[in-house]
Amino acid sequence: MRAFKKKFGGQLKRKLRDVRGDTFVTVTSKMVPDVVRVMWRMPTYSGIPEEPSELANSMAATHLKLVRLLATDVLDARDYLKQTALMLAAERKDANMVKALVDRHVDIDAQDVLGRTALHSAARVGADRCFEILLAAGANPALQTFAGRTPAILAAEFGRATIFEMRLACTAYEVGRSELEEAYKLAQDTAEDFKAKRRAYAIQGYEIAGRKGFQKIASLALAVLDE
Repeated sequence: MRAFKKKFGGQLKRKLRDVRGDTFVTVTSKMVPDVVRVMWRMPTYSGIPEEPSELANSMAATHLKLVRLLATDVLDARDYLKQTALMLAAERKDANMVKALVDRHVDIDAQDVLGRTALHSAARVGADRCFEILLAAGANPALQTFAGRTPAILAAEFGRATIFEMRLACTAYEVGRSELEEAYKLAQDTAEDFKAKRRAYAIQGYEIAGRKGFQKIASLALAVLDE
């Protein structure tokens, strides 16, 4: 691994950009978790010397080891949507990768072309552990996308009750009243018309939480608003 880094370090620093703007780090951050997920579902074949799951674990471990060796400026490289490896790891619920990147002191508050941060990514998909790691590292949950959405609002939109609760417990950044009001409305509306909302999101390719998640978020938001 160190030999690889020594040989290709210069190219990695130049970020190996392809025509879409992807870099070595962003490409592997997208590819490896997806390949590993598929390999975990593969059946065993007599012609393959190792179990697919073992190969998948080895690939994931190698990718993680590489990240721990690369320079921070390489790890902070962005793809054509200005997404970083940290955002991609959070979106894939890869807590080990998020922790490794945080330990390498990457920019935890970097925003993509839509203004989304790694916290937004974690909130949307319900990556509870990733969200927790990012908050503990000092990530700013008050940052908004260019459409004015915070991680808490995304959590309310998708029914991520645990993440919403963690956001409320983060005393370093106060939750604004307007943010709570919007979160309450989103969660309450979905709880009341859950089946239709779930179908609408499914058509867009998104999976939302169960009705109870939205009910809990609405209850939490209302309790804070009534204080």
